Amino acid sequence: MGIAAALSGGIIMMMAVIVFGISLPTMVSANEKLNRISRDEMDMHDSIEKTSIAISSIQANLVSNTIQLTVQNTGLTKLYDYSKFTILVTYNGSSSNNILNGNAVTQVTEQFTYAGISSNTPSNGHWVISTFVNDAVDPQILNPGESMQITCKPSEFIQQGNIIAIVSTDNGVISTSSIGVV
Repeated sequence: MGIAAALSGGIIMMMAVIVFGISLPTMVSANEKLNRISRDEMDMHDSIEKTSIAISSIQANLVSNTIQLTVQNTGLTKLYDYSKFTILVTYNGSSSNNILNGNAVTQVTEQFTYAGISSNTPSNGHWVISTFVNDAVDPQILNPGESMQITCKPSEFIQQGNIIAIVSTDNGVISTSSIGVV
């Protein structure tokens, strides 16, 4: 009877070791995933805290029907993922540049689509980075203290009134500015 108890105890211990050995990698893997998620979240929060932009000027050109924004990197991070930036502009617009023919002027809020880095005027509904100002360190990367000029081409004709621009970076940091168009 003593040998049977020792044998069954040994079998139970062996099974416990096998089960623990099988489940240990799964537990370690899950713990590693949680640590990675926590680290990524901390990195994201750190990036947001260090990111800051300012729209330093807005200009509207009624002849070319474009809006130019100058955006300055006032933070501590490099900005480069421009395709993930969001640009929203609210303006008074009409379907025709000649409002004397009875074309109604309505307030329009338009989200522009990134069309690259170019000195050419973008197509309707798009924006481009026209130029970088004080681009001393990394070409075409918006480093702290540097600015970029953005050209937006509205889908409708800009009319007199206020223009409100909102620029959001790839991590959601925003800047807002407005001007009156006469």
